[in-house]
Amino acid sequence: MPVHQKQSKSSELLFLGIQVMETNIVLQENGQPETLTFVSTVPLTCETEKCKLDMVLTVKYPKGNTLSNVLLSRCILEFRPNDRCQGIGCITQQVKVAMTPNLYTLNVKDIHISGYLYVDEQVMWNQDTVQAKIKVIDLPSASCYMTAGVFILSFQNNMSKLSRRGTYILLKSRNNEFEIQIRVTSCPDENLLCVCGAAIYYKETRLIIDRCRSTNKEGDIFIQYRPAMRANMKIFEGRHGKLIYIVLDNKAQVRIDLRHQSMTLTVQSSGYFTDRMDGLCGQIGNNTWYHSNDVQTSQPLVDWRLLPGLSLFENYELLLMTLTPSDARM
Repeated sequence: MPVHQKQSKSSELLFLGIQVMETNIVLQENGQPETLTFVSTVPLTCETEKCKLDMVLTVKYPKGNTLSNVLLSRCILEFRPNDRCQGIGCITQQVKVAMTPNLYTLNVKDIHISGYLYVDEQVMWNQDTVQAKIKVIDLPSASCYMTAGVFILSFQNNMSKLSRRGTYILLKSRNNEFEIQIRVTSCPDENLLCVCGAAIYYKETRLIIDRCRSTNKEGDIFIQYRPAMRANMKIFEGRHGKLIYIVLDNKAQVRIDLRHQSMTLTVQSSGYFTDRMDGLCGQIGNNTWYHSNDVQTSQPLVDWRLLPGLSLFENYELLLMTLTPSDARM
């Protein structure tokens, strides 16, 4: 009888050890954290249940320099014995990786996350490292300027001029995390408008700098904040009370220059707020503006003027601090 030989068939290659499942991870400054999944394709076996395999994670540039603005949810992963394997995975550990906001433009395009393996003496494991490559997109920061007049140079370098008194939204993040409002009035002894107050809201902390209520010529500065200052908002004072500098984590910085009874503002925003910001300062990363009857500009704007009683300036408690620019210190 003829003998029927079965044709041989090659199986797919199987990696033995720990590997990263994700291959195309992209981190963006205004994006969400990503997940790295480390899977062992073989079980970890040893004589006692107390043995383990530790993986220590580090984040580095391709050239080996440490990158400080990429964070991991944890730096050590533990792999414990497991004799049950499903599919290609026997032991699985995950870690979140995110890019922190920054006010600088980094030239980094790719980073390496290295996992160094440390095993007990009773564990036989030849693999010593696991490598993962991640693409990093660092978005440029942007600045908005508001000067006497009241002129506004937006994040997109569009110039506009306010022509009506009132309270306006200078900028506001779409997730309601960050907002700056300004109060516009007639300048004393000058035939133009000026800004006499600024209200800053950031992560449930409200800071109000008010010169609109001053009754003397020098213009006292009334400052109120609620609740108590937190680590995410820091205030610095300079030039004998005529400069106030506010740092909001690494996401934004606000500079307020005080002159007579008015003030000018400069806002520097990180790439974190790209496509997340609206207001008189416009959007970061988008040229779309809308119409307003209160703004004289060749570029149309949204009507960002607030109705009375709806601003951050309303209904705040007794003022906590008064500055006289000549000799006061914060």
